Amino acid sequence: MRELVGVRAGEFRYRLFTQYVEQLPIHELDLSRSTDEARHRRMIQLVEHMLILNPRLAVARTLHQKVSIQAEIDAPHPHHSFNIAGTGASRRK
Repeated sequence: MRELVGVRAGEFRYRLFTQYVEQLPIHELDLSRSTDEARHRRMIQLVEHMLILNPRLAVARTLHQKVSIQAEIDAPHPHHSFNIAGTGASRRK
């Protein structure tokens, strides 16, 4: 019975989450357009970079290594933030 309750609660949370996410105006990429293809390529590069840095941070031994790697992870890059309309990078200042 406990498993069944957990599944139902999980399904409810999932439905609640998707109910709001579905309302977000998420730009669909058209990879035949050069601007969308460039955005896609850049996002892939950023994800790959994060996949490299996070394991390095986990095994860093010295405080200097940890701070240095964390600073690189946290560094504001102009292409880290894409506006939801998909018209390029947007950073709030």
